[in-house]
Amino acid sequence: MVARHDQGENDCEPGNNQRYSDMSDKRSPIDRPSRASRAKGAGLARVLIVLGALLCVVSFVLIGLTVYGYWDAQRKYDVLVNSSDFSTVLADKAVSDEGDLVALTLDWDKLQAVNPDIIAWVYLPGTTINYPVVQADDNEYYLTHNVDTSYSTSGAVFLDEANKGLSDTQVLVYGHNMKDGSMFAALTNYKNQEFFDAHRDVVILTPTKNYLLKTAYVFTCSGDAKIRQISYPSLEDFHLAVTEQYNSAVARSSDFDLGDVNQVFDFVTCSYETNDTRTILVATVVDAVAVHVP
Repeated sequence: MVARHDQGENDCEPGNNQRYSDMSDKRSPIDRPSRASRAKGAGLARVLIVLGALLCVVSFVLIGLTVYGYWDAQRKYDVLVNSSDFSTVLADKAVSDEGDLVALTLDWDKLQAVNPDIIAWVYLPGTTINYPVVQADDNEYYLTHNVDTSYSTSGAVFLDEANKGLSDTQVLVYGHNMKDGSMFAALTNYKNQEFFDAHRDVVILTPTKNYLLKTAYVFTCSGDAKIRQISYPSLEDFHLAVTEQYNSAVARSSDFDLGDVNQVFDFVTCSYETNDTRTILVATVVDAVAVHVP
């Protein structure tokens, strides 16, 4: 129950201001803040203001460094794309049957002069994915290093350490899901069936062979899921694993025929359904042609 104040007894009513003032003046010295305590409070307030300002400055600097890091990483890739002689126009024609897959070329000498770890190039028409692929002795280095081996939170697109070229039953290619949309961020778009259906082609170039792939399905899993298996004991075991993934896919090809499949390319990135989710786009080879080696 809300307490009711009787009229005539409310010190805050007009006519009672003098009584309120008198009471205020009768506080004991203990109740009055000392000059020292007031000065201490003012000093603490100034310290808090300064700390708040410093935190704002540090935050702005960190945001600026992050944005610059994104920009600098993409700038380096743009320079590499321009110097590699890779033509997305020719690649788009090749996947539409208006061109020739064997006509796609890269200046591998220039690329490997930048970094001898560059072993391939991957391009997904209609997306931002158009990057060199590197391979190191471990799967950690290129998580934090650019294609030119400089430190970068964007990392690089890299082939699994266990893959021996692109001939294994399972070929695994990794890339970060960057907030600015670079690297493998576009892979998460494939979880939308309409987007998946409109972007089925994958082009991979190597110094000796060019590949045309078709996406088969995309699925998500936890980071500790047992999906990394470069080779299988038998074709039947391989088909069982692929079938299980296909059945759990969030988007898939309706004409996927497992009967002729003896190899898959898995393009892997992080996604944010949980703190440790992976999005994996799976594609199969529909054409592969040898290219002239000078």
